Amino acid sequence: MGMGSDMQEGKTVSSLMLANYDTLTASEKRIADYMLHHTAEATTLNASEIAERCSTSNTTVTRFVKELGFESFSQLRLNLARETARETVPQSDDVSFSSFESSVRLVLRNKIAELNETVVNLDVDALKDAVQVIVHSDNVLVAGVGTSLSFAQMFALKLSHVGVKAVSSASIDAEMVLAQLYSTEDCIIFVSNSGSSRRLSTLMGIAQDASIKTIAITGNGESPIAQAADISISVVRRDRMLTPDFDSSHNALNFIADVIVTLLFHMNQDASEYIRLFHKTFGEEKNEMGEEQGQSEQGVSPLRVQQGNTS
Repeated sequence: MGMGSDMQEGKTVSSLMLANYDTLTASEKRIADYMLHHTAEATTLNASEIAERCSTSNTTVTRFVKELGFESFSQLRLNLARETARETVPQSDDVSFSSFESSVRLVLRNKIAELNETVVNLDVDALKDAVQVIVHSDNVLVAGVGTSLSFAQMFALKLSHVGVKAVSSASIDAEMVLAQLYSTEDCIIFVSNSGSSRRLSTLMGIAQDASIKTIAITGNGESPIAQAADISISVVRRDRMLTPDFDSSHNALNFIADVIVTLLFHMNQDASEYIRLFHKTFGEEKNEMGEEQGQSEQGVSPLRVQQGNTS
């Protein structure tokens, strides 16, 4: 069965271009950029016309088609046309302050498409395996670099809320030191949009040497991190549709994290108690801060109130 017949249930042409973008050559990236931003027009062109518009050769277009897993350009174009036909929202590729409302809708449309395509292409068995590994691990380290570092810290905090002994260090160097203290009873979750970080690859090597179980959640299932992990979960990224050369969002990664945390919550009978204790501990602090804010808004400082109560 050819790729074309599988595409209805598989990845869209757009998601395939986005997922493979970092591994494309400069010429192939020009083709991807053109087809992503001129989708409707691209469905009416042949391979030679695409090559001309992208200042490249027919050979490069053919190589690009093969990279995405299609047998021919006509097959790719047919699937792209089907996707365009299913699109019910008016297309606009422009984000600008002068078109504020349409820009908001464009971002929303891409984020919804990102989540929908992630779910359609989700490896459910891999997700189940990841949850089981987390449940049976003594300790969990969530690792990320760059913009993924803060996401890793948030993910670790959410896991701890439902009873998982999860941490995320403030730097990749600290993560490497911590990983050397882990054993076969622990696991490391790698979160990365590109899945190509050299520093995460070094951390992966440490984990493999110690036979620590590894889970990768990335935006590229063919990336080094995804390929090296024991369990790999891929998501769809559409940041390039909005902010070229800037993978700023963790929308789909966060969705997978939320699915995992939600499943763990319902699997752990003590999860509600952990969350209750968390709210008890930090809720009192929030209440105190709220009272102090209210007193300041009334023009009375907390110090004066305390002095008044002791007199």
